[in-house]
Amino acid sequence: MKKTFFLILFTFNEIFGAISPGAEVQVHFSDRGKHAQGIDHSTIDHIQQWLKIPCLHLLIVANTKDYGIGKSVEVDVKDIQKSFDVIAEGMGFSLETLVLKGKTFTTTDITEALKNLNTRSKDIIVFYYSGHGFNDIKLNTCWPTMNIKKKEVFGGNVISCLKSKKKRSALVLFDCCNSYPEKRMQDIRGQSFFLKKSDDLKGFCKLLLSFRGIASSAAAEAGEYATCTPSWGGTFSQGFLRSVQQLGADEAVSWDKIFKLTTFTTAKIAEEVFHCDQHPIYSIEQS
Repeated sequence: MKKTFFLILFTFNEIFGAISPGAEVQVHFSDRGKHAQGIDHSTIDHIQQWLKIPCLHLLIVANTKDYGIGKSVEVDVKDIQKSFDVIAEGMGFSLETLVLKGKTFTTTDITEALKNLNTRSKDIIVFYYSGHGFNDIKLNTCWPTMNIKKKEVFGGNVISCLKSKKKRSALVLFDCCNSYPEKRMQDIRGQSFFLKKSDDLKGFCKLLLSFRGIASSAAAEAGEYATCTPSWGGTFSQGFLRSVQQLGADEAVSWDKIFKLTTFTTAKIAEEVFHCDQHPIYSIEQS
């Protein structure tokens, strides 16, 4: 049987102690069934399993084709991807990103993605939604229901699903309206923001690594709508990323501190720019 040898160079920082920075590891795998163009996902999975590299699983669900908010949602998707790429690298984690948008923005694809999410006990899961939403009064809940191509996915069901997964921790973010159905959303213009490699995020990375449980947040209270702009994306998403940047260096940072600053920043922008009420909600459950 033909053997292929892969030489892998690791540059994990000190926060991940399983392999020292710059260590060289030679891995042997059978070449049978692999694509000639390069290493396929199956081989990468084997490498990660063999080395026991923790993974940050980023699942993004985004309504990028909506006539009213599509451009704003595209900004959100780019900012979240860039930011969690920096976060994963900072922790020495591999990153697996799945973006459901366009043709895959369906309830079936979301359900399958959650069902097929293959995680291990040291992995971190991040679920991020940007699109339309509303609060279903019949459910008597603080969490929004996502509007997926005229069908509905209750945010609480996503949280329950992720609770059952093997994981180190999970983060759930809903950037959508949580208003009662008769209310409508407005938008104006603004400026985008995302995390960069130059940002000091040691404290936030430490939080992701040490926290056991699930932290969830939504853009607005029940009865409120969420604000956004075509150029800066969702106010809540911007508030969250700015809060992570501002508090990320503090090694004593907590989810409570991050979500409180996110709530303050989002509410302030909504009041001063949009002249409306928007108060994000959050829940922190330790396991």
